[in-house]
Amino acid sequence: MRDSNDLPSAPEEDPTVIRAYALVGFCAAQFARLEFHIGFSLSYFHMRKEISVETVIFTRNAQLRDKLRLLKELVAYRLQPRFAEIAAEGITIVDRIDKIRRERNLFIHGYWLINHFLTHEGIVNACLSFSHKISYQKDAAVS
Repeated sequence: MRDSNDLPSAPEEDPTVIRAYALVGFCAAQFARLEFHIGFSLSYFHMRKEISVETVIFTRNAQLRDKLRLLKELVAYRLQPRFAEIAAEGITIVDRIDKIRRERNLFIHGYWLINHFLTHEGIVNACLSFSHKISYQKDAAVS
């Protein structure tokens, strides 16, 4: 264990803390990227266009879970029965994304607090909102 005197005096100057926040930001950016691809897929399966103004108008106020439900319906509608195997795979992918969606809310809407001292021990404790806590230790599972 390192002596706290060896650490930078301010957390915002600590490269380990900066990296921890960068990883949180990276996760948030990847979720945004995923949501872009969901919108792209909705446009394609709805209007058979890469960018569909009509789809954007119909989905602009929809929650992510509603967009996923709609995408699942459109995949089934457009691909079955002729491409039933591809439709089944597409539906499975949408279901997997929906499971990830629940964790996404923690990253996007959570309150992140990275402990300045614990990061140097290979531990990141992140408090998310008021009811969730994620802990990470090197070579350990996330709880």
